[in-house]
Amino acid sequence: MCIEGKDHRRFRRVPLPGTPTKPVKWQLSSDGHSLTRTYHTVNPPGSKDRTFAYDRSGGPVSKDGPFIGFWKYNWNESDPSIITYAPKGDLFTFTAPNGVASERNCDGKDHPNENLGSGFAYSCQFTGEHTYELTAKQNGKIVSVITRKVSDDGRTMVATTRNAEGKITATINLEKIK
Repeated sequence: MCIEGKDHRRFRRVPLPGTPTKPVKWQLSSDGHSLTRTYHTVNPPGSKDRTFAYDRSGGPVSKDGPFIGFWKYNWNESDPSIITYAPKGDLFTFTAPNGVASERNCDGKDHPNENLGSGFAYSCQFTGEHTYELTAKQNGKIVSVITRKVSDDGRTMVATTRNAEGKITATINLEKIK
């Protein structure tokens, strides 16, 4: 499936190996022009639903496969994705939009990533005053590198994902909320 992001670059979402941690519901509108994806996440102390909306933006259309085609993310109809980052001693705490927090030791060394299972590791480091880099590995080989760069005025952040070959696979622009 191709999804067109806010900056109009197309990127492909690649499923991660393992068991899904949250049920996902896909709902196609009766006219076939909009698609809604709802995640139901169960995290102590409660559960939370997050909704993502997409509008059809071309591509092939099939009566046998109504999900086939290109879908553009609809920022106005989707729940906001709020991500928080905070230093905690030598650790860097990242809280995902679903409310799950994880601590990362950003010393540039490999650390096991228990969230993804055996054989997965991460390393992270601050490569500059405004730049954070996270490298994901599987069985010792780089899978992806995500670079997050905060603007000099601190109001925006650009997250760029590169695959093992260094090719950009996604770019996301984020705005700081007050």
